[in-house]
Amino acid sequence: MEGDRQLAEMPMPDDYADTFMTVACNDCQWKSRVKFHILGGKCCKCRSYNTSRVEAEADVEPEVEEEKEESEQNEENLSEGENVSEIEEIE
Repeated sequence: MEGDRQLAEMPMPDDYADTFMTVACNDCQWKSRVKFHILGGKCCKCRSYNTSRVEAEADVEPEVEEEKEESEQNEENLSEGENVSEIEEIE
């Protein structure tokens, strides 16, 4: 199958080895939990690649990382003796 070949020729980085996503099949309306791949996912019921991603663990990670960086910046500001309320008023 063409979709199988394309995914095999473009492996995802090791960082995504344990990342999954949920796809909804546009042919049989089945939802499947599959390994994350940027090209898409294969329906576990009818084996079609005519799917849409409805949820992925990868979608959540960037937000968590941004919140962590913001928290670390606030901690640095406090350790440097800056007044957090003054920083918030300027922004």
